[in-house]
Amino acid sequence: MAEGEVFAGEKKRRLDWYDWSTALSHSIPALLSRGLSKRATRVTAFLSPLADWAVSATPTPSLHRTLTVGLCLDPPHAQSLVDHGPPADDAERVREFKELWGQKAELRRFKDGSILQASVWENLKDRRNLIVQSAVAYLLKLHFGLGAAAFSYYAAQFDRLLVDPRLTRPADAFTKPIHAFEQLLRQLKSLDLPLSISSVHAVSPSLRYTEVFIPQSTEEAGGYPGMWAPLLDVVLQFESSGHWPDDLEAIRHTKTAFYLRMADELQSQLSLDSTVAADWIEIPISGFTFRLVIHHERELLLLRHAGDQKAIKKVATPLFSLVSFFSSDF
Repeated sequence: MAEGEVFAGEKKRRLDWYDWSTALSHSIPALLSRGLSKRATRVTAFLSPLADWAVSATPTPSLHRTLTVGLCLDPPHAQSLVDHGPPADDAERVREFKELWGQKAELRRFKDGSILQASVWENLKDRRNLIVQSAVAYLLKLHFGLGAAAFSYYAAQFDRLLVDPRLTRPADAFTKPIHAFEQLLRQLKSLDLPLSISSVHAVSPSLRYTEVFIPQSTEEAGGYPGMWAPLLDVVLQFESSGHWPDDLEAIRHTKTAFYLRMADELQSQLSLDSTVAADWIEIPISGFTFRLVIHHERELLLLRHAGDQKAIKKVATPLFSLVSFFSSDF
């Protein structure tokens, strides 16, 4: 089916198919595929089978068949707040975009200076996992007149089981640890260290919207300083420098020296107590405790070149597997 055919009118397209359900099984996936664009890599659908009837009986109408639509979402794009459309000076594509999104289409200027048609889901900023559901519901209502009672979308049914019932929105559970992480970033940038920090990566699931049971701050109501809370893992990398040693053991001691220097700076500048171990530093922020591990690319190369499992175990930190996994991000 051609891309623009979904807007040709159901009555006209009805003649191409032997009943409404078959027509919709083709036009709805075409509409959603166009509307979701990069959010979905594949949209497919199938109809429930027809009921059996006797040869001598009148054929059973197929008006009440169930259409099941499957979406294969693309994680990097599925939770985007904005659907980017054509530039304002492309009249034909602008017309098609407005026809697709109706009142949801608006003209926006973006940071790079471009002026594009766009559909924005700003109201779902804290519940990005529901953006696709909202887009599907909007398109079905706009083009087929299908209200919320006409279909079921499976996405948020278990949210109420996974979050604190006191929270009005599931994503609120991530707000406090993420704000604490942002506060940690600001404090790290203020430290006087021998090398500048080039990147800080949050690898804890609680900081990446993937933790099932999000840790609560010890400063919240009902919390207390001695209560148990999981450590939030963070990987830290410094700017490149030729002064790093080429010996694995020496690199490890150098990293420990950095942890001690960071602890001194946190105490002297911010009056913030921290805990230093040989292979990491733990920093409490707003009732959360972050465990920072320094990643040095040279160390990873030397470990791989050595090929000595005993040597690797001797110098590798408990988070070495995480550092290796995320090394491609640095």
